[in-house]
Amino acid sequence: MAEGGTGRARAHSHPAPVDARPLADAAAPFRSFWMGGFEGADHINGLGVPLDMVRGNGHLAQLDDDYRRLARIGLRTVRESIGWRLAERSGAPPRQRFDFSRALRMADAAARHGVQILWTLMHYGRPDDVDVYEPGFVDRMGEYAAAAARALRGSSAEPAVYTPINEISFYAWAVADTELFHPYRRESERRRKPGEPPGRVGVMVKRHLVQASLRAIAAIRAEDPGARILHVEPIVRQVAPQHALELSARAEEADTHQWQSWDMHAGRLMPELGGHPDTLDLLGVNYYHDGQWEIETGARLQWHLRDPRRLPFESLLQSAWKRYRRPLVVTETSHVGVGRAQWIDEASAAVERARRMGVPVHGICLYPVVDRPDWSNDQHWHRSGVWDVDPPESPTPLRRRLNLGFAKSIRRAQRRLPAAPIAARAMPHLLVLSHWPWNLPRQRAHHLLARLAEHYQVVWIDPPAHAAVPPCVQRGSPCTGVELLRPLTPVEAPGWADAQLPVLRDLLARYVATHAVAEPIVWVTTPLALPLVDALRPRTLIYDAIDVAALAQGEPMQRHEAALLARADLVFAGPGRHVEVAPTRPDAVALPNGVDAASWRGGSRAVHDSGALDAIEQRIGRPRLGFAGLVDERIDLDLVAALADADPSRHVVMVGPITKAAPAALPRRPNLHWLGAQPDDVLAALVDGWDVCLLPFEQGVGARRGEPIEALEFAAAGKPIVATNAVATLGNAVATCTDRDAFIATCRALLAEAPAARERRNAALDDAVRHHAWDDVAQRAQAAIEAQLARLPGSPSQPDLSSLGPPRAAAVDTTSIDTDRR
Repeated sequence: MAEGGTGRARAHSHPAPVDARPLADAAAPFRSFWMGGFEGADHINGLGVPLDMVRGNGHLAQLDDDYRRLARIGLRTVRESIGWRLAERSGAPPRQRFDFSRALRMADAAARHGVQILWTLMHYGRPDDVDVYEPGFVDRMGEYAAAAARALRGSSAEPAVYTPINEISFYAWAVADTELFHPYRRESERRRKPGEPPGRVGVMVKRHLVQASLRAIAAIRAEDPGARILHVEPIVRQVAPQHALELSARAEEADTHQWQSWDMHAGRLMPELGGHPDTLDLLGVNYYHDGQWEIETGARLQWHLRDPRRLPFESLLQSAWKRYRRPLVVTETSHVGVGRAQWIDEASAAVERARRMGVPVHGICLYPVVDRPDWSNDQHWHRSGVWDVDPPESPTPLRRRLNLGFAKSIRRAQRRLPAAPIAARAMPHLLVLSHWPWNLPRQRAHHLLARLAEHYQVVWIDPPAHAAVPPCVQRGSPCTGVELLRPLTPVEAPGWADAQLPVLRDLLARYVATHAVAEPIVWVTTPLALPLVDALRPRTLIYDAIDVAALAQGEPMQRHEAALLARADLVFAGPGRHVEVAPTRPDAVALPNGVDAASWRGGSRAVHDSGALDAIEQRIGRPRLGFAGLVDERIDLDLVAALADADPSRHVVMVGPITKAAPAALPRRPNLHWLGAQPDDVLAALVDGWDVCLLPFEQGVGARRGEPIEALEFAAAGKPIVATNAVATLGNAVATCTDRDAFIATCRALLAEAPAARERRNAALDDAVRHHAWDDVAQRAQAAIEAQLARLPGSPSQPDLSSLGPPRAAAVDTTSIDTDRR
């Protein structure tokens, strides 16, 4: 159908939603929060083959069936492409120049099934006589946009939503630096003038595309003043390679290029183009697994390998929101093959967290909702849709087949979103200045902060590391909801030394300003970090008094701690510290260690790399006596060696990173195995195979710790435990031996322990473990934080703190171990 006579208004009835839950946020211009996108690229590919993806996967022939399928699973908003190359007839008379019959067919079919369409005008394709490098491109885009808006005006009950040009940043890069789009062949190499910097050609293309988009927006609004504009761009992350950290500053700069298109539209960049903030209406971000990479090498930060340098999706969304303060939509996201279900589980959870952080994300579009062939190889189908598609040459050509795993994940996500509302105010930032780097496993703070990330925007700041690079901060995400900052400085002094402080103040102040961190909660675990607190301008300062070893450094450190105790608004006293800090801070909240019992019970966790576990266990005989934790100055290496020497048929297994002991100083025996750090799943499986667990600390060191995390973990695993220092939380359920010979004898006795005695001991350990769950400890910490915040000026109420006294000690059976404890 030609353009003439297509501007008729229409009234449509819309079928009821699939269930009673709200399908969309009330303030959003979308019929449903969950959306589906149909691949609509219509360009000529690098091989010179014209593409029509809407026809290629059978969508054009199955419009009614496809929309009916989407509506049934609650996807009542879809993204469709009109296709400029397909809609404009070059050289035709003016009234026959544009043919929007395909788009109108889509609009009619969508109306029959209660589906709203979000239109893309240019999905990479363009008429043959239009060149993105030529000035005429802008005028032609404006004429096309006006004709499309005129033709589609009134075709939906909601205001029309248009994306003038899909992914300007990607398209500019592809035209300038690849051979994806005919007839362009790495135009950066051909068109760059001598002496011009790399990237100039890409910026020139981006400039032309933005000019054309601005012209299209003006034309659309002239024809349909109520229309909404949805700008769509990939959201990405770039980092320096691990072997070239000196490129960190350059990576940060490259990372900002993703915002250039929107900055041009807003008039912040190249204002001569005519950009204005009013042209930024709705912002769409496309998010895929390969959207984070190293500069120079191009190596991807692999999602499936959990590369810790990846930033969480919610952090990327928050960056876009803080920069532009415009409503957001996830306009494309999916994965391939069997990874689809897990991908959408995690992406939707990230969106839910972003909404709790106050980021207004109003929709998620599954793209492609129906599978599609590759642009350059129509025999290769990506298997990335909610529906897979039988190949055209099969007995059932282009038949849709629902991917059940993906569909179940979508249904789970629909139960949470959009039911969980956008927070009226952002979750507070919680910045942690830690005495240990995050990559040392199984720290107390790991367990607490990972759980508190449900309620706060947690940013963990490692001690600075020396690197021969300009000062910079590496960012990553070690676990859900936690952002990790690793300062790199040219200062050689270790940790939070005084020489590091001026550089760190500048780095942290820059981070706080760049990421709009206002009045954070600051949590410090070392007194040495106190001089940095003022640069963070905290709303509340928390001191987590846990670092016992640091206080052994003498009077200067004790003086630092006294200053921190006086300054802190809230003090948490870790195991063994409550008695020490109480005289100065009687209001200190005792915060014990905990355990995630389910992770340590035998057979409860599948091992990701069973081959690695088998390789370890094949070289270790039985019986096995083991320790799992940090191998540092606490460990009595002489005792470990004596235990191995006492009986060569017994195997002593030591698992954990070596932090403050020289590897050369470790005793070596055929039956003494130093395994280093192991993944959590392998570690739990190793402990499950031990006959006795060891706490071989130097005398007095473990006593000050009161309740080492390792003790609770071994107890949760149901293992006999022999310790050199008493474990307060487990009482006599742990065999305490202060004498080396008694320690060795007790290990021998426990290997021959009678079943009845073992049952009594396990009952006592189970009772202790039940009263020391990390979830409970984290709730205790959160209650104390919220009580402190409530006391601040302007807070509505002050919660009752009476429940935050010292935790109830678990009852333990003092007769559960039948051994000599001389």
